[in-house]
Amino acid sequence: MKSHDWLLEALLRDCAVQCSVPPSEIARDLRTIKRRVESEGLSFLTITLPAFDSAILRALADGCLPSNGVPGFRNTAGLPSFLRGFLRLVFDTSGRLLDEPSVVAVACLHQICLTFKKVEAQCSDARVAAAMQQYIEVDRSLPEAPLRDQRLSTTEKGVTAPSLETLSRLFTLLYREAFLPLDRKIYEGEPLDAKHGPGATAERVKGNDKFRWSQWTERLDEVFSPDLYLHAMENCGGQDQSSLHVPFETVAQGQETPVRVIHVPKTMKTPRVIAIEPVLMQYMQQGLLSGMTKGIKASMMGTVTLFDDQSANANRALRGSKDGHNATLDLSEASDRVAFWLVDHLVRPGFPQLMGALAASRSHRARVPSPGALRGPSDGICSGPYDGSRKFHPRTFPECGHHASGRCVECSGSLDYVQRSGHRASPPRCSSCTSVESRVGVPKSSGIRRVLQRDRQAEVSRGAKPPARRVRSDCRVLRDGITIPLRKFASMGSAVCFPVEAVVFTTIAIAGILESRNLPLNMRSVRMILADVAVFGDDIIVPVDTAPRVALYLEAYGLKVNRRKSFWTGRFRESCGTDAFQGEEVTPTYLKTLIWGEVKSLRWLAQWVEFSNGLYMRGFWETARIIREKLSLCGFSIPMVSETSPAIGYHNIRGTYEWHSWDKHLHKPMVRAYTYRSKKVHDPLDGIAALRKCLTTSFNEDPKHLLETSVRSSSVSTKKRWTSSY
Repeated sequence: MKSHDWLLEALLRDCAVQCSVPPSEIARDLRTIKRRVESEGLSFLTITLPAFDSAILRALADGCLPSNGVPGFRNTAGLPSFLRGFLRLVFDTSGRLLDEPSVVAVACLHQICLTFKKVEAQCSDARVAAAMQQYIEVDRSLPEAPLRDQRLSTTEKGVTAPSLETLSRLFTLLYREAFLPLDRKIYEGEPLDAKHGPGATAERVKGNDKFRWSQWTERLDEVFSPDLYLHAMENCGGQDQSSLHVPFETVAQGQETPVRVIHVPKTMKTPRVIAIEPVLMQYMQQGLLSGMTKGIKASMMGTVTLFDDQSANANRALRGSKDGHNATLDLSEASDRVAFWLVDHLVRPGFPQLMGALAASRSHRARVPSPGALRGPSDGICSGPYDGSRKFHPRTFPECGHHASGRCVECSGSLDYVQRSGHRASPPRCSSCTSVESRVGVPKSSGIRRVLQRDRQAEVSRGAKPPARRVRSDCRVLRDGITIPLRKFASMGSAVCFPVEAVVFTTIAIAGILESRNLPLNMRSVRMILADVAVFGDDIIVPVDTAPRVALYLEAYGLKVNRRKSFWTGRFRESCGTDAFQGEEVTPTYLKTLIWGEVKSLRWLAQWVEFSNGLYMRGFWETARIIREKLSLCGFSIPMVSETSPAIGYHNIRGTYEWHSWDKHLHKPMVRAYTYRSKKVHDPLDGIAALRKCLTTSFNEDPKHLLETSVRSSSVSTKKRWTSSY
């Protein structure tokens, strides 16, 4: 039996006991799930069920289910037939919310529908290509030049957002205490706490090689002196050490390395698109990040614009779901929609040196992969003109050995044609999937583009609409993709992306509150409302009465409020991963993998143990017990440990733990269990580069090992060893 089969059965029966749902209805729901998984595949669990959950949450906020029912599910007597036994405890037969809906039933519905939402699985090529195209189109939708200094119109008639000048004055008022010391520090030429991050880089430089980097850009040279960063340690001994001088290369603006846009797993519906910054930009961005966050935490805005602790937003969401005072706003594509001109007009008037530093350390180009570069060749994948990015099946074309089937390899829809180019046969795709690919950017010189153009003309002749948007001519086409100029301030992946977007959102939200309450723009008014605002990245909490105005202002400045995930009516709230209904937390536990019993790697074991602990702590005890029993039958002896223990082990609500020995040196109980271990590789470092690392890195290990090895953050394994029980 597959893991999702027995898990769903256990979970539904566990929920049925908690909500007193008849076994006959659970059996019917299980049959529905089995039938739809057989016909739709895992997408029913990872995409369709989360969409069903979104409709339920929206109904909790609106007070009733949609009049036309939940798309994709049959209605019976006013309620969806699927999970009807649980829905009866929340809605009446007319679809209206009950006066006293069951919080337990809401939690069970939430858990059943979202269990598989974040399973780590590869998105289809069509979805990845669409995400890359969306990245390009969102950036192209941002204006290149700032809007005129006037109040901006909103989608609501008669409501206008404040002008850029007004918003800039408010920004300076809010963050004067936080950013003036950093602005003065940059003006006086004092060094920032720059350092190298642990992640990947656009040049694919890893480990200790980052400390050997000896490039400096012309843009950075206008703000930061390389003597403060590349050569600051060469004369630290107080004597001439010219023999240690490391020459550096100055890079012109047009020759700077663009950010490398990639996709990482998020959900099967869509991947997360991020941009990997170059080594030098990451280095300076880390210094600005440190200065900005320290300044904000030490100022009055430290309780409003948050960086480290999500619990403040979570607690406000819980209170808002109970008393209805707080609204939670969520933004879509938040970082990609913050335009550079908006940041420049907010920051530069009050903090010109800081804005100069942010602009100098900002990458202004991005390299986006083409469809053929999204996935490399592997077994069963064509290695012809599409660089192995498409799967084929039964019938083989004799000229080149390509396969074709009667269905589109992207969306499984029926084909209206099969593309051919000379002796090469393109993979079978329907016209809609072809148009997705043609908009992402294929090299002009390739035969692929000629085939796409010919078939696009055939589509138009058949009455199909041509693609709504094409890649603009200012994009430079490369063999493995295209390079585009960026209008956004920074993509997700930049070290300063999070703090900059947070201060922008905070400023707009406070402007909306001041306008809603007819308060003047001064410090006294600001201090009156600070206690009602909390911003953690793109999760914004404001008073309910001001939420509509704040949402309109955010949209007026080019941002996109996700109104399906923003709540200011009803008694459901969601912020920073915490879901709350009527003052109770109903956050689900997400399963991260469907792998079971793999021998080569035990990462799956840690993920199932984590999932079991999450279910146990949220009251799904029977399901957690079944998971633990099945793991023990596989031969794994998982100990009971405290939540603070580094061991991979089970948790319980009493906080008890087991121990196998006593450490006489540490005077603490020890347990033998699996733990995570980062992979270290031999990576020796010496000279000035070694001194740079020692003086700019926080470490708790022998400096000898620090300079002989480096950690691969993406390579984590599990190993059984002695470790603390708590």
